[in-house]
Amino acid sequence: MAQTKATATKKSTKKRAVTTKPASTRSNFFEVRLTEQTLYWTIFGIASIAFALWLYSLDARVRDLYDQVDASTNSMNYSTERAADDVQN
Repeated sequence: MAQTKATATKKSTKKRAVTTKPASTRSNFFEVRLTEQTLYWTIFGIASIAFALWLYSLDARVRDLYDQVDASTNSMNYSTERAADDVQN
């Protein structure tokens, strides 16, 4: 028969950490406070919106440029087709 040894275990005597902040003083989720973080996020938000508006206006100018190129190309095609028709008649 095999003999088994009993292992001794010690119970932890560490104390639990106790919070000094009462539960009633927790911050309310809907409370509005102006902090440095508020200022940073406001500046970041305004800069993001300004960048999006600038990109939109840039895109509109590029689309207008393409429309002008298409219009001039189509008018040139129309005039060359008409000139070819006049030569044939």
